[in-house]
Amino acid sequence: MHCKSIRYVLMGGVIATTLSNVPEAQAFVGGAHWDAEAAAQGVDPTGTLPVIHIDTDGGRVIDQKEEYVPGKYWFDADGFAGYKSAGSEAEPLDIEIRGRGNSTWTNFDKKPYKIKLGKKAALLDTEKNKHYALLHFIGGYPTYFSHPLGMELGHYLIKGWTPRIRPVELVLNGQYLGLYFLAETVRVDGGRVNIAEQEPANEDPDTIDGGYLVEIDNYDDVNQITFDENGIRVRVTAKTPEPMNDMHAAFLSDQFAAITAALYSEDRLSRDWEELVDIDSYARHYVVQEIIHNWDAYNGSCFLHKDFGSKWTFGPLWDVGDSFNQFKGDFVYNETPYAKTWIRQTVQFPRFIKKVQEIWAEFKAIDPQVWTDFMESWNAQIAEAEQQNQIVWDYYRGSTTADKMASATRALNTKVAWLDTQWGEGPLTYNVTALPAEGGRILLGGHDYGDVDLFRGDDLTVTFVSAENLPVKAVYVNGADVTADVADNTLTLSAVDTDTTVEALFGSSSIGSVDADGATGWHLDGRTVTASQPVTVYAPSGILVGQGTEVTLPAPGIWLIATPAGDTARILAR
Repeated sequence: MHCKSIRYVLMGGVIATTLSNVPEAQAFVGGAHWDAEAAAQGVDPTGTLPVIHIDTDGGRVIDQKEEYVPGKYWFDADGFAGYKSAGSEAEPLDIEIRGRGNSTWTNFDKKPYKIKLGKKAALLDTEKNKHYALLHFIGGYPTYFSHPLGMELGHYLIKGWTPRIRPVELVLNGQYLGLYFLAETVRVDGGRVNIAEQEPANEDPDTIDGGYLVEIDNYDDVNQITFDENGIRVRVTAKTPEPMNDMHAAFLSDQFAAITAALYSEDRLSRDWEELVDIDSYARHYVVQEIIHNWDAYNGSCFLHKDFGSKWTFGPLWDVGDSFNQFKGDFVYNETPYAKTWIRQTVQFPRFIKKVQEIWAEFKAIDPQVWTDFMESWNAQIAEAEQQNQIVWDYYRGSTTADKMASATRALNTKVAWLDTQWGEGPLTYNVTALPAEGGRILLGGHDYGDVDLFRGDDLTVTFVSAENLPVKAVYVNGADVTADVADNTLTLSAVDTDTTVEALFGSSSIGSVDADGATGWHLDGRTVTASQPVTVYAPSGILVGQGTEVTLPAPGIWLIATPAGDTARILAR
């Protein structure tokens, strides 16, 4: 494609002459979506947003993303809340700039950039930092709203840091490049991912377990390990340490292989994967991805971090622009065309879904007007600049930000309403708790956890294990005597549809006279407790039954008796 006429504007302090019939690739910017003729007429910032001016040394074009290009910048944010100016046209500051992104860099004429300031500055309402990104948000139709909304949801639902983004206009080498979004970048830093940083040269096995910042990636990278998930090659790029050594690579490989193996266990009550991954951060991250229906979730741009001695934590949230794609009435991991690391396995664990429902309840407790107000405020900020942006870029010409906001709002409301039918209409899981058993243990589904969560309607095998081969004297489920249903020290709870407690009394449990360290002695005769000093009797739930030297138990079953000396025993009243 050739331009009939291109007027170069101020570039790095040099005025270029007017050229004609110059290949667009040699112009300042180019591509099918760039309107060189309109740009040659001169387009100015709207004045409705802060403007970042960047001049590269010698007017050098940024045409790669491997090396930074040096230059100068000033950030004009006077009068805009949430921003801080830096430098001025008369006294610009040092900056370095390069391309960034993967598909966003290769597939679009309008390029995203990574910038590194020469000196830390708080360009947004954040702590000072050198590292920011200029995102272009060209993609799905409502993308101008899906990414900001996703990050806003992250600020509400995800514990820890979520990057802030703000709209700006960009002038690069004197050329107006339109609407961009200034964003904090994901990196280990006290004000961002606040973990200790693993040193690239570290080979001490005692300190090799943290801290790491990694990305589940969909592109090959030199600083990367891979693992197999059910025949799918998954790539994990280390952002910290960079570069990583062989010991780092081996540690990461072992960790991600172990997580994968645990998630593919057929035992859905197992908590092995939770020994490695923080379940709360995972569930919070997932709920946000479902709300915005992000096709790219768990395929790429999925960050995890790990501090020394801690579990892997999901986050921070990043790159949710591929959201609000066509919703066909299913979870995003079923509708996306992309591979989904782990999530299809994770949702088969009832403890994870229980956590998801808890976080969904948090989301529903937030007044939905919050999201309406946010999108209307965002629309008011970017509306005029986006129309100006269309002068030099033909993306979305003929549309308005109001159109895009309406599209995003419809998608949000549709998905939230559907998720409410999945997560908001009563519990999907129920808890079974084994109360402490004197003289033995109660295993739930083969696990000595103390409690387990089941999907509604699931069965559970309960096993009673005596400490000294003594018989099970009595078993109560939610206070009802089910001893007759126990066979070979095993009980099956069928189609569990309520929170349940299981209690057992083994042969070693005391019935009759007890003398605790020479202190209070007590005696059980039928349903009457007689003691030499006042005792307190409780139901297993903690409800007080009575106090004194003589207490009558209200019914057969298992009860707790506490003496003034602090001794507690479990007793069975027949």
